Amino acid sequence: MKDMKLPLIAIIGRPNVGKSTFFNKLLGKRLAIVEDQPGVTRDRNYARCSYTDKEINLVDTGGLIMEGDEGITAKVRRQTEEAMAEADQIIFLLDGKEGVTEGDKEIVEILRKVKKPIYYAVNKIDGPKARDKVYEFYQLGIDPIYPVSAEHGYGIDDLMEEVCSLLPRSVYTEEAEEKLPKITVIGRPNVGKSTLINTLLGEERMVTSEVPGTTTDPIDTTVVHSGKNYLFIDTAGIRRRGKIERGAERFSVSRATRTLTRADIALLLIDAVEGIVEQDTKIAGMVLKERGLILLINKWDMVLSDPLAKKKFESEISRRFPFLSNTPHLFISAKKHKDLEKIFPLIDQVMEGFTLKASTSSLNKMLEEILSTKPPPSYKGMRVRVKYITQIGSSPPTFLIFSNRPEGIKTGYIRFLENKIIDRFQIVGSPVKVKMRGKDGNANPYK
Repeated sequence: MKDMKLPLIAIIGRPNVGKSTFFNKLLGKRLAIVEDQPGVTRDRNYARCSYTDKEINLVDTGGLIMEGDEGITAKVRRQTEEAMAEADQIIFLLDGKEGVTEGDKEIVEILRKVKKPIYYAVNKIDGPKARDKVYEFYQLGIDPIYPVSAEHGYGIDDLMEEVCSLLPRSVYTEEAEEKLPKITVIGRPNVGKSTLINTLLGEERMVTSEVPGTTTDPIDTTVVHSGKNYLFIDTAGIRRRGKIERGAERFSVSRATRTLTRADIALLLIDAVEGIVEQDTKIAGMVLKERGLILLINKWDMVLSDPLAKKKFESEISRRFPFLSNTPHLFISAKKHKDLEKIFPLIDQVMEGFTLKASTSSLNKMLEEILSTKPPPSYKGMRVRVKYITQIGSSPPTFLIFSNRPEGIKTGYIRFLENKIIDRFQIVGSPVKVKMRGKDGNANPYK
């Protein structure tokens, strides 16, 4: 995530020179996808990084190729140019194994006109014995040059000490980020995930294309709406398992599903033209086990010619998603900016239920009312008593109920209790979990 209060360092260079490896090395974790083939990184990928007593924003960029005015190459180049324009400093990474190329010369000529600090680093220098490879880069008329190895860490401290030498000490704390609603945008390939975030941002932060699979890295982006910050996470499209190719795509799909572990809510985009498919139902089921969910039926502008389109789609949602009774849905067009302003009130509403913290007294009053009209069925001829309820967690809200015979309370009654909690606290789009326990600590084997 980019925090506007922190200085921004852009990492640029030709394709496959090791920018994402360098980015990951500075972060100390594998945030960007790395693969030995050009073009894996396409969007601007932001992350906060600590170095000694300094906090900075890093932005990883796609491979910079100067020729070509159309297609993905041109879009990636524009993304890199945007990153250079907003950056406070630039690290230009060159390839020590490949040596000086015509592409490097073209980029250096462009950088001569940039009026901000630029650091030239030659990557893939795996130790002092390989430093001789750096000398040929002086023909570019650049100085100083920093030999580094993004893979092994050699020389990175020298470079980053110079980069950070003029930066102020950070006064940033992580509290602000932790309070942000975190929303992952998820769905099948080419349903408009990146277009949606670009439209919400008001700029083309993510590369979008009609070619499925354009997004590979999950991208964190802060969107401000009505003075409130929301953290959006763009992800790669999730295809059916049998159609996932090996390599970068398989890793990016795995990344997309892992973003759910740090998100509060998932926006599941569904293609209005193609309709609901089995993969959509599988993704929804996966999300609602642990996270809040909102269905966004995108490209709605393309089906408006049918006056009964909405009624038909509503019926299809009920049929294909019978397990999403409290999940809201919205018909939108990310490309045409239709009804996007309605997304944020829905997010706030889902977040309210997802982070619910109910008082013990209100819960037990509710439980008493439930038991007076529908107590649990007997078990093996013995009466099952439900005695007490308390909340033991939120995000999603989780409750513990004590019973004399927890093993006698089957899944159907537990679902009934969960739905009653949803109704009582008007929870929208969030799962609710109820666990059963006996006086002796034994848990219900069904839950």
